[in-house]
Amino acid sequence: DHMVTCLVAGATGAVGQQIVRLLVTNMAVSSVVVLTRRAVPAAGEAAAVAWAREHLGLTDNELAKKIIAVHVSEADWEHDDASMSALDVMARDFAVREQAWLQTLLQTPAPAALVQVMNGVDVVFTAMGSSRANSETQAAQAATSYHEGFATWLRRVDCSQNIKLAQAARAANAKGLVRVSAMSSNAKQFGTPEQYWGWCESFHT
Repeated sequence: DHMVTCLVAGATGAVGQQIVRLLVTNMAVSSVVVLTRRAVPAAGEAAAVAWAREHLGLTDNELAKKIIAVHVSEADWEHDDASMSALDVMARDFAVREQAWLQTLLQTPAPAALVQVMNGVDVVFTAMGSSRANSETQAAQAATSYHEGFATWLRRVDCSQNIKLAQAARAANAKGLVRVSAMSSNAKQFGTPEQYWGWCESFHT
């Protein structure tokens, strides 16, 4: 029987860790590629096992051997912050700006670095998402406003990175993509987290 290679984005979060545990205990899964912004382990099985224990909570060494940690930098996501700055000047209206940004995102090719990582991956799982409790979100809120700061990271992570991940999975011919979302996702619920989640749902389906 064909063994499956899976990839998990957002694996170090609470939900992502649960997904990883379910996958490594599945006899049909040969390996689990984990995308991470953290430094990846040095070469060698012992280092890889120690990394999986520290960042993924895996205490079984044999299961931890299934983990392949791959570093993905902010540059690999190809965020176009310059384009958003230009939109800020062109469209002071928040709704107009966000719609223009979304259309630009959907027309942009999948990031090459992500497509390369996807080679040989059968199924992609994503639990990526931002939170008001996240230090980066709070810093953005302090620099702008409560709403705009949170919107910055909803746009960047919940929407942009998940869509780029799906684009890469499609370009690499992955067989499936599973995204952890929310029942309240609604692309028409303007100005809320549900809107960004809804945009993702529309793209993935």
